[in-house]
Amino acid sequence: MKSLVLFRHLPHRFAVLSLLLFGMGCRTDNSGEMTAATRDEIVQEIAGLLDAYSDAVATWDMDAINSFWGSSGSFVFAGDGAILGGHEEWSETLRQYGEEVDRWLKFEYHNVHVAALSTNAATVTAEFEHSRVTVDGDTLNVRGAWTYVFKKSDEKWDVVHTNGTHVVF
Repeated sequence: MKSLVLFRHLPHRFAVLSLLLFGMGCRTDNSGEMTAATRDEIVQEIAGLLDAYSDAVATWDMDAINSFWGSSGSFVFAGDGAILGGHEEWSETLRQYGEEVDRWLKFEYHNVHVAALSTNAATVTAEFEHSRVTVDGDTLNVRGAWTYVFKKSDEKWDVVHTNGTHVVF
């Protein structure tokens, strides 16, 4: 008869155990959440990188320009119907591009939206506008929109993916 008493409470124990396991399974993992202060700090860091990149382009400082872009092998540039893979290919493209420029008149970002995705990932979507004079003496005005995906490793933010489009007018 004693065994019947144990089994009589089994459904209640099973119900409690089931609710406990269900509750643990539905618990939200907050380990990836950031405080507002951390989020703001990341947004400011990324905004500072965009400012530094604008300054680097204005003086065509290739070391500073290259430090903005991802140095990892997973870097991808997609723009205006083409995809370039790898830091070396993009760096060479920039070098060739720079040979065609006599001087920069302006390089500015507008309508900048920075999203801190985690403590080591962020995105930027922005409009840009720049003007330059070519070695042939032509003035080119360009505007467009661009997206950058940043990844932080070893305390440094790198662009690992970028895409966008521009119009010369």
